[in-house]
Amino acid sequence: MNKLLVNLMLCLTLAVPAAAMAGQADSDAGDTAGKQSQSLPADKAGIYIYRNSGWMGKAQTKSVWFDGQLLGGLPNESFFFLEIAPGEHTLSSQAEPGQNDLHFSVKAGKSYYFNQVFSRKVPVVGALIGAFVSVAKFEAVGDEDGQTNVLSCEQVQVKNFSVTGIVQPDCVSALESDPELKPISKKVALSGKEDNLFSLLSLDERPAKSERKVIAKWGSKRERCFNANPPPRDNYHQISVDAFNRGQKLILELSKGEMTYGQFAERRKEIKQTSLTEAQALQKD
Repeated sequence: MNKLLVNLMLCLTLAVPAAAMAGQADSDAGDTAGKQSQSLPADKAGIYIYRNSGWMGKAQTKSVWFDGQLLGGLPNESFFFLEIAPGEHTLSSQAEPGQNDLHFSVKAGKSYYFNQVFSRKVPVVGALIGAFVSVAKFEAVGDEDGQTNVLSCEQVQVKNFSVTGIVQPDCVSALESDPELKPISKKVALSGKEDNLFSLLSLDERPAKSERKVIAKWGSKRERCFNANPPPRDNYHQISVDAFNRGQKLILELSKGEMTYGQFAERRKEIKQTSLTEAQALQKD
């Protein structure tokens, strides 16, 4: 239940359960010993997800999704390393479940290797003659081949990845200090944190004309955050999406001056409570 509450609170506040985003290549990634022997906790498995493409798809970067969490784009000749819980897991190259998803099982104390590969697929009828698209998928690789291929790649660090829960993405937190949103920073919970909820509920003023433009910009920034860090593909995915959409509609109404800031805070609180109630009911089914 704790994971559910964390995910939904973030989804409702800026609604995005944050997913993991890839950072800069690790400066120590070239160290051979480090690549070959990542130390593992006794209760965790290790997985290496790497790209070592031939000519097909070499210039492309496709996203990697692990159990519904976005790890980020994986450039050619690079790899992710994760410590994960034993059991069933899924790797995918897209947000929604697809036929190219790889479902696999791991045991604690063991490392596993997965290669992101590209295949050529003819596009839909009507495309230009000779035009093709590359489709990304994953394949399990044996220890010997996996270790050899990882040695030729550079590690890409994964930020904010958690196997026990979803953490708030930097994108959402950054809204609090965004200079473009400063005019409304004391009147709405920009990242969804409700430390000052009581004071927000007491605001009886409607947005000024200049503030309405800032509110609209806030809505656009929230949407970019959501699209970059979609909610996990779990049983609560649709609840998260619906909550975000209701929040966006509410922001649109506020940007038109159709309510006071206090009324906005109250209705936002109601959206959160409704979604939590729906999730709790789903959990009992």
